[in-house]
Amino acid sequence: MDIQLIGLLAFAFGLSAFRNLRFAFFAFTISSLLGSSAAAILTFMGGANVQPAHLMLGFLTLGLMTQAARREKFEMPREGVWLSLAVGYGVLGAFFLPRLFAGETYINAIGVTEFGFASIPIPLGPTSGNITQSVYFVGNLVCFLVSYAFARSPGNIRVACNAYMTYCVLNVGFALVDLATYATGTAFLLDFIRNATYTLHLDTEIDGLKRIVGSFTETSSFSYASIACLGFMGRLWLGGVAPALTLTISLATIALLILSTSTTAYVALPIMLCFLLMTGGFRLLNSKTNATTLLFVVMTPLLAILALTTILLIPSVSDALYNFIDMSILRKGTSASGIERTQWNVFAFQNFIETYGLGAGVGSVRASSFVIAVLANLGVIGGGAYLMFIILVVSGQKAPRETYNGAVQAAAQTACVGMLIAATISGALIDLGLTFFILAGLATAVNETAGARTVARRRPPQAVADYTPQATA
Repeated sequence: MDIQLIGLLAFAFGLSAFRNLRFAFFAFTISSLLGSSAAAILTFMGGANVQPAHLMLGFLTLGLMTQAARREKFEMPREGVWLSLAVGYGVLGAFFLPRLFAGETYINAIGVTEFGFASIPIPLGPTSGNITQSVYFVGNLVCFLVSYAFARSPGNIRVACNAYMTYCVLNVGFALVDLATYATGTAFLLDFIRNATYTLHLDTEIDGLKRIVGSFTETSSFSYASIACLGFMGRLWLGGVAPALTLTISLATIALLILSTSTTAYVALPIMLCFLLMTGGFRLLNSKTNATTLLFVVMTPLLAILALTTILLIPSVSDALYNFIDMSILRKGTSASGIERTQWNVFAFQNFIETYGLGAGVGSVRASSFVIAVLANLGVIGGGAYLMFIILVVSGQKAPRETYNGAVQAAAQTACVGMLIAATISGALIDLGLTFFILAGLATAVNETAGARTVARRRPPQAVADYTPQATA
């Protein structure tokens, strides 16, 4: 096992969980931003990576279990029950299903197989992906429960919100540093956080524009994280929480997504903006809104029409924009990578059919859409439980939106929706990442906190701007 410098830092921050749980959770949330980092490289498992966030999750779990303040009875939320069922089915399926249906269908495999690393479809059978993806899936469950247990304590909703807001700020910062170091030929300065053994797509360009990767391995991963940041910060801005900061980061994130040259970004961004617009519109119709939301709902369509009209009236601009969209989106399906990803989805759906809806087992099948990956790997049973978990997370309203906690819950839910949109477009695996489950735990914990009840009881409903986040020690 090869311990990395960033692993030593993660270890040191992880130890803080035994003395200062809030600081440890803050650091853990930020560490989930380091998608191209490895805390340790497991040479005995073919160079598998242990990311800093996963290392810190272990310490945070132990710290949470040993804190005297956490000795009260823990009640499993409904969301956790459904996710536990999905994970249980997935882990059992990872062992039994590849053996039960061995050779019955051809898969685009994940990890090492009996044929080595296979770049073409091979007969279904056990692979190293069954182990690694099962570990990640269990880690996701632990992350959700830890985040839920932490956030349900009075005052910790604010800490969790501030932590993810910092994540969003740093995401913009890493993207700007990525562009700056590429332009100046100093990209080596980021090598200490780009030490994972994954394939890193750091220097690719499209039509002269560098593909932004930030702290991640490729531009689609950056877009996935950034869409969530836009959903979270944009929804907080609409709720009046720290408006100067949340608006600035929202606009910066939109600009970076446009410059990223990512197909995932170009498809997910307008959907997310429409979702935010629709959310604001519903609140406007229900007379549960503020001046910021009213301005956003009224001005956004007008600005969109003005921008479109301006582009159409300037032929050189409209031609350049059309050529770029044609190259990055319209012709994406006919490119080599587009054809390959389409084949992944075709084979994955065929795997779902040929395993009679039971799935091929977690970590067996690579797809190019989260939805199809869930069907192919988890089947109807595991996929149904996973779907129930997601529905409960994104649909519940457990605190009045006019309160601070209600605004945070809405922001966390919107960020989760953004991740689901991006994953549906280009997600190859069932793993939505630790950040999704941090936000899911935050959204679920809102109705469990004394803070949500206190705000509703002690103060009449008023603008959320009165409850803006403050620095937490």
